[in-house]
Amino acid sequence: MKIFEKLALLQLDKSLKPFYALLSYQPSEGWIKTIRHSLQMSTHILAKRLKVTQPTIVDLESREFKKTVTLKKMEEAAEALGCRFVYAFVPETSFLSFIDGQEKQKAERLVQQIQQTMSLEDQALQNEQLKEQLELIHQHIKSEPLKNLWKEIDAI
Repeated sequence: MKIFEKLALLQLDKSLKPFYALLSYQPSEGWIKTIRHSLQMSTHILAKRLKVTQPTIVDLESREFKKTVTLKKMEEAAEALGCRFVYAFVPETSFLSFIDGQEKQKAERLVQQIQQTMSLEDQALQNEQLKEQLELIHQHIKSEPLKNLWKEIDAI
């Protein structure tokens, strides 16, 4: 991975850091219903604010819970509740950790292919040799442009 690719990932990780707290808290009833209850706002009042019917609000809360609500509806509901709807992908770990894991997996697959071919030729490598090859291939993959990581092994 080139230095500018790494810097871009570090910057993205840094900008997403405030969202990590949300990973551990997801309201069991969904955001709309939780905030509406916290504000002690009835479905009837929220319906008036959104210019829809009360059953539409019940349906909206149900669709959010089922994860079938649209982003547009979430944004409209958030605004009616005095909030801003924020949509983001938050990585499970840092992007650099994710990339490193992908690089290691790709290196392992390559070493397995090499080992299989060599075994067929009765030239199988010993554990220590396999570890050395794995490390060498991993370092090679790390030195390539990031876009190459996503190419299939067969294309290499």
